[in-house]
Amino acid sequence: MAVSKATGDRRTDIYERILEQFRPGRLADLGAGHGTFSILAAEKGWEVTAIDARTERFPDDPRVTWVHSDVREADLSGFDLVVCLGLFYHLTLADQLDLLKRCSGTPLLIDTHLAVGVSTFPLSEEVSSDGYTGRLFDEVLSSALASWVNEKSFWPDRESFWKMLEDNGYGIIMTVEPWYLPDRTFFLCLPGAPADPSNRFSGTEAEAIRHPSLKSKAADVEAAPSSTQEVVASLRRHPAVRQVAKATRPVRARLRRKAGAR
Repeated sequence: MAVSKATGDRRTDIYERILEQFRPGRLADLGAGHGTFSILAAEKGWEVTAIDARTERFPDDPRVTWVHSDVREADLSGFDLVVCLGLFYHLTLADQLDLLKRCSGTPLLIDTHLAVGVSTFPLSEEVSSDGYTGRLFDEVLSSALASWVNEKSFWPDRESFWKMLEDNGYGIIMTVEPWYLPDRTFFLCLPGAPADPSNRFSGTEAEAIRHPSLKSKAADVEAAPSSTQEVVASLRRHPAVRQVAKATRPVRARLRRKAGAR
């Protein structure tokens, strides 16, 4: 799925800023494709292993270990960070769950589409399997940008995506806002215990805040405050938001110092 230059630049900026929050170590780039993100990580001091079932787009750069392998079969142990950029939504539900299980315990950066009701791509009607809900996307296997073998891929809705991550040990999920496409953004997934159900937003509530015009699950959402200021104030008072703000305070302070030094 090709992206515009502006979108590509936005993805690159997000990716680089997230990498800067980690001490460089061993990084696995799954479905590396053109290798751009692998090289960017190598330039920042990471020891990069790029993995893809297709090698025709691999560049010639000795700073990266280029591996010809199906990501479904790759050994993902021993890495300090796994990045999955533009791959997750090309997998079946079973392969997504298997991938998360194999990555469990390792910080994971995912850039993916979700079935949030605003996709510009043709998707199936809603389907449910093994407790997860989403929609199916028909792959064009002749395309170098398609899945490797599966004819259909699974796009979970946001709530199911969270559940998939939590079921595999990722209890802390940081979402990059604003989303760079209506249905796609980056998620930094960290190992940890999931939040108590009484102390978190549901996927439905989060989507209602981001897309007030969506009516599919409006009955599940409480009436919205009457002004933007009230919405912001309400969000800031929510215990889950306060916890995230506290946890990310050192990172935000470091970014402000960098901005002030420019």
